[in-house]
Amino acid sequence: MQNLSQQTALSSRVNERMLIEAQQARIDRALSNTLTAQTAKELSAINTADRRKSVAAGNAATQQASLLIMPGGITLGTDKQ
Repeated sequence: MQNLSQQTALSSRVNERMLIEAQQARIDRALSNTLTAQTAKELSAINTADRRKSVAAGNAATQQASLLIMPGGITLGTDKQ
């Protein structure tokens, strides 16, 4: 009877440890998911900023070219008309 009681107590401790381990694993996964989401958000912001810079540079170049070159081959800022 005493041996059965000890086995039950040990089994209860093992179950408690397994529960604690499972809870810690859930916490670890949640933290990992949060970190992954934050990393993805940062990378998305960097990629968006890079794309905007490229588009802005292209737009600026196009705008400058359209301001300087007039129809008929006349370029603004030169003495030739």
